[in-house]
Amino acid sequence: MRKKLFLSTLVIVLITLTFSMLSVHLVFQEQFTDYLTKTNETILEALPSRLSALYLSKGTWDPASLDQVSQSLPVGTIVTLTDPNGKFIATLNSSRGSMMHGRA
Repeated sequence: MRKKLFLSTLVIVLITLTFSMLSVHLVFQEQFTDYLTKTNETILEALPSRLSALYLSKGTWDPASLDQVSQSLPVGTIVTLTDPNGKFIATLNSSRGSMMHGRA
């Protein structure tokens, strides 16, 4: 009798722990994904003003500064910079950690 009571209590505790751990994992994963999405959106929304300030402070497109911007982009993001006439300036590519510069 005591053995049956102990085993049934143990089974209930194990089932409860399993479901608790599963629910915590799922909630954490969902909230972490939401956090990453919002962070990436914030970074991308600030990109135009960041690039504008970078150009205004240097007076030109500084390759080292563009590399820093490239490294801060969300993984997999590719940004192509062109001048108002459509001439290629640079491609910022976060997945490679580097960028390609246009030829003048």
